Amino acid sequence: YLRITFGEDSQRYKMINQAISMRRIVFLFEGLEDAGTFSEPIGRLIQEFVMDRHLLVLTSRPLLVGQSTLSTMSEELREYMATFNLGPLSTNQKRLIAHSRLGDRIS
Repeated sequence: YLRITFGEDSQRYKMINQAISMRRIVFLFEGLEDAGTFSEPIGRLIQEFVMDRHLLVLTSRPLLVGQSTLSTMSEELREYMATFNLGPLSTNQKRLIAHSRLGDRIS
């Protein structure tokens, strides 16, 4: 993707490629529940990144059993991962966020 988008001889491609090789990149995979038919290849890519000790942030709503290869990652991979389950925000938490973003413009 990077080679096609920026060109192999571009400074941007070289900089990103070097940062990846030095493990100075954070990969963000957002909305994994929407991967659909790409779930398997994305899961393999994530596993490869984890094994290579890259830093990743993955977000997903709860997945159905068998919906993603992420649910079948080996225990060996899981030792390098931290998993968090976030619950819904309370009404008070929602108000605090709205006030922090909008200030006095909301009632």
